[in-house]
This record gives sequence, structure tokens and C-alpha cells, in this order.
Amino acid sequence: NDFLNYALRNVAPSWGAGAQLYISLHVGSPAVGGNQTTNELDYVGYARVAIARNSSGSFSAAGGGSITNSVAFTFGKCTSAGAIPLPHQAIYVAIGENSSGVGTVLFFTQLAGVGITININSKPEIPIGALILQEA
Repeated sequence: NDFLNYALRNVAPSWGAGAQLYISLHVGSPAVGGNQTTNELDYVGYARVAIARNSSGSFSAAGGGSITNSVAFTFGKCTSAGAIPLPHQAIYVAIGENSSGVGTVLFFTQLAGVGITININSKPEIPIGALILQEA
């Protein structure tokens, strides 16, 4: 709804002026209409990773309807399981407006292959070029 209102009605979204967005890992789809906490990982040491919103930031220039990460995104070290038993399997990535808690999901996509397996002492990472977001 935010994109439609912004593009077609010139109604600025709540996240429109922010200098950063935040990437999160999910064990299941955040789904359309979900929020940043929907199926989000919860291991001890986990936190969302900030994404700089500028031309020299975390993503290459969009082309052909898609955009790719130009930096690696490294998440905190897993020191203990949260509510979900280990190992955790991050299958989806989302980009949203808040550094923690409930917030609007702007994009989400499934990770390639089986995703990222997380155990004790793991530091999950999305390598350069591994996150590809596409326009519908």
C-alpha cells in the first residue's frame, strides 16, 4: 500500500525520509501484509543489520528491474537459541523500516538453495551479490 500511495497519490510513506532501512532473517515467509517480526529469527546475538540509503550504500544501481547487494550483510554471532530450537534455518530475507520490533516490510525474498543454517557460534552472512530484489 505504501508504494501504491507514494507512486500514485504522492503520499509519502513513514519510511520515506529515513537514512537507513534494516535487513532481517526469517525462518518462514514474512508474507504480504506481515511485519518485520513475522517468522523472524530470534537467537541470542541476533539483530537486524542497517542498510544505508544512498547512492554509494549497500546496493548497486538498479538495472533491468532488479538490484543486488554490493556489500556483505553480516549478522550477530549466535551464542544461544531463542524460542526456536537450533539449528535455525534462515530461508527468507526482509527489508523493513525499524531496527527492532514491529515495522513495515518493504521487500522480502527467499534465499537461494536451502538458505543459511545457524548454530552456536555461527555468524550468518549474506555475501556480496547474493541478495537480488526484483520489481513485480
